[in-house]
Amino acid sequence: MNLRDAIDDAGLSRHANFLERLAKPSIRLIASRVAESETLPVGASRTDGVPDLPEGTTWACRSDGETRPAGWDARSDRSSPASSLPFLAQINFAEVAALNVPDSNLPLDGLLLVWVDTDTGACQLRYTTVEGIRLRPTTFPDDLPEENRYPAHRLVPQTEITLPYYGVHGTIGGGIGDRYNMPSFFDSLDPGSVPGMLTDEEAGRYKQLRSNIAIPAIRRGMPESDSHRLLGHADIIQNPMILDCEVNGSDFPYDFTTLCDVKDPLTQRLIARARDSEWTLLLQIDSVSGADGMMWGDGGTHYWWIKRADLLRRDFSAVRYDLQTG
Repeated sequence: MNLRDAIDDAGLSRHANFLERLAKPSIRLIASRVAESETLPVGASRTDGVPDLPEGTTWACRSDGETRPAGWDARSDRSSPASSLPFLAQINFAEVAALNVPDSNLPLDGLLLVWVDTDTGACQLRYTTVEGIRLRPTTFPDDLPEENRYPAHRLVPQTEITLPYYGVHGTIGGGIGDRYNMPSFFDSLDPGSVPGMLTDEEAGRYKQLRSNIAIPAIRRGMPESDSHRLLGHADIIQNPMILDCEVNGSDFPYDFTTLCDVKDPLTQRLIARARDSEWTLLLQIDSVSGADGMMWGDGGTHYWWIKRADLLRRDFSAVRYDLQTG
């Protein structure tokens, strides 16, 4: 079923042209547990386990230019005495490029390596080319605690169409007045987006539509929460993040109360500024349900955002990291 048919079947035909404009292609990363007797091919995409590192490079440590989520309070750190960061993901862009996703702007080859400590908020992301470079399998560092040695999961990329979150700004939505409870397509940044444009009934249908357009493997039985992806619209747990990306590290006033009011002039200025910056979801790594999965906080998800211009330059130094939990 194509997107237009899915929209019509959902009873949202009057918004069809607008919703088709909002749709973004995404690369869903389907995870499956790697058996203890199995060894993944060198360079293969994975979550958890251990990475394959280029000769001459080492496992990421806390002193190696780590980043923290926006608004992270250092006083909440429960820092591990270990200097080595827990490994989270290895993405092989050559595997992704084989899908021929139009206008993805992703590298055609190379590895994206990600380390994250959920307790401290420390994160490190590396992009490395592989042409003429020998990759070597690694082992867990001696100083990495056993609880941070996560079981490996194979990742298989598949294309998927995504639509953005529609609802209130989750930071304070639902408690302090009508103007803060105005649902909107916060992260779409589309000039045609009008706060409250869906009726309550349509909002319910739209939520179901987002599930209906998931790839068939997800609909058939993979838990919906297992939502690893490259590109597309983020699966938001708390608050929309594109506006947070724009204010983080800038001199723009950071006021959650204002951001929750989509009609506020300051929020509208920020939306225009974020639109010019062309923030893009680079990577999303979710909690994995079941006995073999990893749970980040209370069923949380990691997100990395990048400006389109930086992605085209293969400059991953200014990536924004966020962690949201239920």
